[in-house]
Amino acid sequence: MEVRVCIGEFCHLQGSEIVTRTFMELAEKEGLGERLSLKGVFCLGKCQEAGVSVKVGDTVHKLKYEDAERFFREVLVPASKA
Repeated sequence: MEVRVCIGEFCHLQGSEIVTRTFMELAEKEGLGERLSLKGVFCLGKCQEAGVSVKVGDTVHKLKYEDAERFFREVLVPASKA
């Protein structure tokens, strides 16, 4: 499953590096490294909304870097097993 994290200027300032690092660490810890493909992208068109843009499938989510672990467990883990 491909997960795209915006690393453009706005999302970078909102914590995209922390979100990406959190996803990578949790994917390895949970044994999902083979199922998740993390990619950095420039702009997912949601800059007007606060938070980091993360695209899973066709859906763009916005999240605060503090919520990266919760998002991983609630969204990415179930989606990776589908």
